[in-house]
Amino acid sequence: MSASPEEASRKIENIRKRLNFSKKIYDNVHGYIDITEEERLVIDSPIFQRLRRVSHLGLADFVYPGATHSRFSHSIGSLHVMNKIAISLIEDEILEDDDVSELRLAALLHDVGHYPFSHVLEGTMTNIAGDSAKHEQLGVFVLKETSLGDSVGKICKLDNIIAILEGKFREPPLFQYLTSSSLDVDKIDYLQRDSVHTGVAYGAFDVNRLLSCLEPDRAEEPTLLVVTKKGQQAIEDFLLGRFHMFQSVYHHKSVVAFELMLDRIADTLIRNGMLEDLSRIKESIQKDEGWFGDYDDAYVWQVFKANKFGPSVANQLVRKLLSRDSLKMADERLQLTESLPTKMMEELAKDTLPSWLGKQSGVEPEWIFYKEQPRVTFLEGEPDRTVYIRTEEGIKPIIEEPTSIIKKIWESRFKADRIYTRDNASKAKIEAFLKKYKSAKQGK
Repeated sequence: MSASPEEASRKIENIRKRLNFSKKIYDNVHGYIDITEEERLVIDSPIFQRLRRVSHLGLADFVYPGATHSRFSHSIGSLHVMNKIAISLIEDEILEDDDVSELRLAALLHDVGHYPFSHVLEGTMTNIAGDSAKHEQLGVFVLKETSLGDSVGKICKLDNIIAILEGKFREPPLFQYLTSSSLDVDKIDYLQRDSVHTGVAYGAFDVNRLLSCLEPDRAEEPTLLVVTKKGQQAIEDFLLGRFHMFQSVYHHKSVVAFELMLDRIADTLIRNGMLEDLSRIKESIQKDEGWFGDYDDAYVWQVFKANKFGPSVANQLVRKLLSRDSLKMADERLQLTESLPTKMMEELAKDTLPSWLGKQSGVEPEWIFYKEQPRVTFLEGEPDRTVYIRTEEGIKPIIEEPTSIIKKIWESRFKADRIYTRDNASKAKIEAFLKKYKSAKQGK
């Protein structure tokens, strides 16, 4: 049974006293955000301050000039969203006062292991080293091996924060849902933030309405949040907004072109030992944690600039990137379907694409770029990560609610297959060949 308004007010006041907020940070998305003195020490540490110099959207500012926001502001915003949800759950007597500090810190630190240029360089690193190179895993390593972990340990149990970052926290399971699901605090913040900074309105949704319509699935040992029936439109706006932001921003054809350039440069430099791979990053952190504080976008740009002279493809790509001279798109296949890619795109997607297409078109294989973009979905399909709604019949996944538009479209997948090359001359060669290739295939 929920507490009375008077009891809820007393609980909130007790939480504020226990947290002992000592500072306010003004955020252009959420307004004033309260932090404690202990949190301030974490935020002011060189390792966390590094996130100020890690771009949130990689190279998206090459297309959307306002998208210069950082992982730092997003992390602070995620803490704020988590705090609002946690306070609401305490009012409903679901969480204890002590849980708030742990949840706030998990939200604050969820991106502490991000690489420069965020997901762009992370993709390069995981292609080389596998899942062990994901930013969550690097964040766990940082917490274990640096003084940042000591600062965290003064606020709550470090092992709990590590388990949450690794996706292994199960007691209470609600904590993991708040930090890693289709409705986690990370997504709630970044959709608003990216919308504000890119100027693309699709990511805008009524966050206050959505947060006010969230409640635990049950009073005893809750495992996830559910959306009340009156919040159905708010959650649909949220899910549709995320879908459209992927289409219009994250997978924008020009953004992808610049990211492919950065990926090729970084991959070449890492494999040639000119830029740190995962093992060297970890070794450098263990030798001197101050090194990681300098491992930011500017650090990588300096390495790139030191390799801008010369005839290699990587050298040329650095020069093109520095002058915002992007690759040219030679082919594009957009699909919104539940089915697998067409037979033609299955063939083009093979690892042999550059050599095969180069031989057929006359374009040097090293100047043919293809990267299969992940299919964009509306929400996570796993039972412990998807979105649930409370109806008169009880709690059900939103994809089973007959009155929800998400039920009708959730299985749709947006897929963008694109081929890029060096310049307009090469583009024309590839286009000419693919036109013949497609005609021949369709004629069979």
